[in-house]
Parts: sequence; structure tokens; C-alpha cells
Amino acid sequence: MDHHDGEGGPVPQPGLRLDIGQGSLRCLRRRDRFCLGHLCPRLVRGRPVEQGPGDAEKSNPACQGQSGKKAHAGAPAGIQRPTAVMAASGMAALAAVNSLVLLDYTFLLLHTGLIFFNSFGWAWKKTRRLNLISIGLTVSAWLVFAPWYGLGYCPCTHWHWEVKHALGQTGLPNNYLTYLFDTWTGIIITDEFAERLAWTTLLPALIVSVALNLRDWRKSRAKGEEN
Repeated sequence: MDHHDGEGGPVPQPGLRLDIGQGSLRCLRRRDRFCLGHLCPRLVRGRPVEQGPGDAEKSNPACQGQSGKKAHAGAPAGIQRPTAVMAASGMAALAAVNSLVLLDYTFLLLHTGLIFFNSFGWAWKKTRRLNLISIGLTVSAWLVFAPWYGLGYCPCTHWHWEVKHALGQTGLPNNYLTYLFDTWTGIIITDEFAERLAWTTLLPALIVSVALNLRDWRKSRAKGEEN
């Protein structure tokens, strides 16, 4: 949600605001706390290159000033991936980059699995209770953090985007489902469609999970009374 001044004009926000619908993220620039691109040198042709003043802002739309506030609006122009790192100056630098790459893939796999589990985990009796807990935690994050980050905030997306910013990736979409469609299928969808898809998938899953868990509980209670 945009903030406006007394005259009705939009007021740029100095912080990074994360507004997520099952994995969406809206960056409103909190440079000193979230934009890890300021802390990491760019990697060009496998070796670190020192950044000059303002270079990090030019390379990371999330860290731009007012000129970058439209960077995440609408359909994504495509995720900008930096040149692959083939070598680094020192084992420490190489280990740091490798750790970030490992975290990147770990978040991708775990978050994808979480979305599928939230959507279909109710189908198996052994996982229904865990599915209900998982959906409950997801919806709680959406609602509890809404006053600070906006409706639909997801910590997993927040942390994953931090890793990607540290790796130098830019052009990240607002919604995590937009990113997943592009990553796994190459299909580009708008953030608005991804937002609607998130709600129309999770809410029915929540209703079905609650209904089936109640049914299982009643059956278990009836058997206990018979015994």
C-alpha cells in the first residue's frame, strides 16, 4: 500500500517493505539494513571487482532511490543473473560465494516444497495435522506482520531475496510464485495473477484441511468412546 502526504502525492518510503502473498516481496529500499549488495563486491568473469561509490545502487534496483521505485511494478522484466563465478581471490571469498549459492538452491527447494505441502498435504491422513499447522503458520505470518510489512508477508521469501541480493541478482518479482513459474517452467506471469493464485489455492486448502482434521478427530473420539 502506497503512503501519501497531505497533498495526496506519494511519499517514497526509506525502508524495505515486504508484502507477500504466499511468497511475494515488495522492496521499498532500506539500504543500510537489507541491501546486501552494498556489502558484497560484484563478481565479474570470476574475480571480485571493487565497487565505486553508488555502483551498488546502480546494480541493485532494490537499493535505488526514487528512480527505482517502479522497478518491481507489473510483470517482471526478467531476473538479471550475474556472470557465473569460476574463481575468486582467496579461499574465504570462494567459500562465501559457494555458501550463498547453496543457500539459494536450498531456499528454492524448501520453499517450493512448502507451497506444494500447504496446497496438497491434506490429501494424506498421516500429514493432515502437520498440513493444518503449516497452513496456520503461513496465514499467521501473512496477518501478524501485515501492520509492518503489508498483507501476505513471508519470512522465507524475505530471507531468500536477501541471499539473491548478496549474489548480485536483480529484477526480482514482487511475488514468489512469479519467480517459481519463471524458474521451473520459463512461463512469465504477472504479480497480480500470482497473488490471486496464492489466495485461491491456500484458502480452499485451509478449508479442506480444517474439515478433514475435524472429521478425523470425531472418528477418533467415537472409537475411543466405543472402547
